[in-house]
Amino acid sequence: MADTKWPDWTRTVQSNAAGRTHTRTVRITYPHRRPPSPEDERGIGVTLTVFTVTAGTFLGAGMLLMSLTLPDSDLGSIACLIISAGLLVYWWYISLGTLIRGVLNRRRRHVVRGVVVDRTDRWWEPYESQDFQLWYLAVDDGTRDEVTGWEVPPETHALLPVGTAVEAQVSGDGQYLYSITRA
Repeated sequence: MADTKWPDWTRTVQSNAAGRTHTRTVRITYPHRRPPSPEDERGIGVTLTVFTVTAGTFLGAGMLLMSLTLPDSDLGSIACLIISAGLLVYWWYISLGTLIRGVLNRRRRHVVRGVVVDRTDRWWEPYESQDFQLWYLAVDDGTRDEVTGWEVPPETHALLPVGTAVEAQVSGDGQYLYSITRA
């Protein structure tokens, strides 16, 4: 059985994007997993928030009822209350954080204009099922020495060789690629 926790991997390339006369080293990080789109993240955040409100109401009512009925000297009961309260706070943190990330990334969508500096593909072996191949492109806009490689469909990968000027529409944090076309 193959290991399912593959790390991100990096490559280093030379680039003269943005009209620079000399080449410079650009470090590319290819994420193992494609990040969720801001729309997916927002939907997950809404679902988690609804679950947290529903489950949190029952958990909060249970904690209040338990604290009113239990003797003050029972340390196990106090520990149970503290753990329950901690879980409730953690649920709220995760659900609201996911919702906020989804909303903010959706609103901060922007265009990256640059040059394809690297293309690669990778074969993955998920569990014991059939292997599959993923294709990646890295675009340097000339403003940073580190860029993130994006997973793309095989057709896009074939149409955009290294050195092609492109425009990519990405999420606010630059991790999610919406579209990429020749400039």
